[in-house]
Amino acid sequence: MGLITQLPPTSDTVDAALSGTYGNQLLSSGGTGVLTWSTTNPSPSLNVSSTGQVSTPGTLTIGTYFVGGTVSDTHGNSGPFGFTLTTVGALSPGTGVTPTQSVLPTGVEILVPFQIDPATGSVAVISDYGAILAQHIETIVLTSIGERVMNPTYGYGLEGQVFHPINANTPNMLQSDITKAINKWEPRVKVQTVAVAENPTSPSLLSVTIEFSVIPFSDVNTLVVASGGTIAQVNP
Repeated sequence: MGLITQLPPTSDTVDAALSGTYGNQLLSSGGTGVLTWSTTNPSPSLNVSSTGQVSTPGTLTIGTYFVGGTVSDTHGNSGPFGFTLTTVGALSPGTGVTPTQSVLPTGVEILVPFQIDPATGSVAVISDYGAILAQHIETIVLTSIGERVMNPTYGYGLEGQVFHPINANTPNMLQSDITKAINKWEPRVKVQTVAVAENPTSPSLLSVTIEFSVIPFSDVNTLVVASGGTIAQVNP
């Protein structure tokens, strides 16, 4: 009898609020013909179909759930499998557990501005989730109202503020407006602080430092957005 070996994924993490629609496919190596996944260590919170599809019977509370069993083929080959699902998310009032940012979702997004990766010759992309959201925030801050024809209210338009008259209330006003724009167009982040500063050696260059966290995590990410100035200053 040959052995069938389970391949990743053997675990995953999902927002508890989204766990009711969770799904994943178990994988293996070895065996021939049709594979059958059978649960021998069942879980009331995780289902595994005969084809290796993992699902939940409904929305789960925050916690860790395990299901195990055996995968076999029609020729008598088999092997064990196990899968762990961890659910995270906002907790009820009074609880003090804060998940870490190590379980951020994954994804891939084209780097802005568009460029070619010299190492691969392909379109440059980013996969870090915090960096992806930072790119979204930067786009919001730098896009002028009306610039997107199909979504004319999108953005903030930092560059349009560079040459406006400055008074004592200007920093607070800009900070408030930038925060509102980010909250409106990127609900996956929580703005911690916004600091607006004029470059002391170049009055035509405006710099905004934005500290934000990715909901529901507490880790703080820092993004600096500059606008205005000369071409050499903006595009070194």
